Amino acid sequence: MNDEALLDLLPIEQRLALAYGARPARGALLTVLALDARLASVVRAGREPVLVQIKLAWWRENVSECGLRPVSGQPLLARIAADLPDPAVPIGLIDAWEGMLGEGPISSEAIGALAQARAMTLAAAGARFAEGAKGDDIARAGRNWALADLAARLSQADERGAATALAARQDWRRPVLPPALRALVVLHGLARRRHDGRPLLADKRAFAVALRLGLLNV
Repeated sequence: MNDEALLDLLPIEQRLALAYGARPARGALLTVLALDARLASVVRAGREPVLVQIKLAWWRENVSECGLRPVSGQPLLARIAADLPDPAVPIGLIDAWEGMLGEGPISSEAIGALAQARAMTLAAAGARFAEGAKGDDIARAGRNWALADLAARLSQADERGAATALAARQDWRRPVLPPALRALVVLHGLARRRHDGRPLLADKRAFAVALRLGLLNV
């Protein structure tokens, strides 16, 4: 599946951030973000939890076997096999999205678990490009962005409040990442600027921040 088709699945701030990444790291991060977007669309569009669980079970089964056989109509699975060779990692992301289902407000624990799963999946995809990275900065950048992104996309006020409260407790120091992973620096920078439930890329200044981080990392 080519990059252009996957980029069409992503919100604008993710597409913008990926523009500053270097190949092949950009492709690996794109695989993760595209999978995340697919899972998000399944959960958000499903009015019947049982049907959503069936769809997520399909993804879980096929991700677990995507390195063994091709699946017709789902070229994204081939990219997952290449960029996330340990199936436990993307399956953890699927499980975390499933944890967002259920009646009533989504719990703070479920929101935190999804942010952590997104972070771990990004870290797994970026690990081989992480020479010079500081500690767990890939996962930290991914987790902080994930919480800010969730805060901006959750529809209920109490759920947004839970996400913003979690985000406020994070370490927001700028991550030290190699140029290949500049996309994560941009996403983290946008999230650091605004993790209060408002969109990450809602004004001209946000574009300027992305440009500065993407080109200069300052």
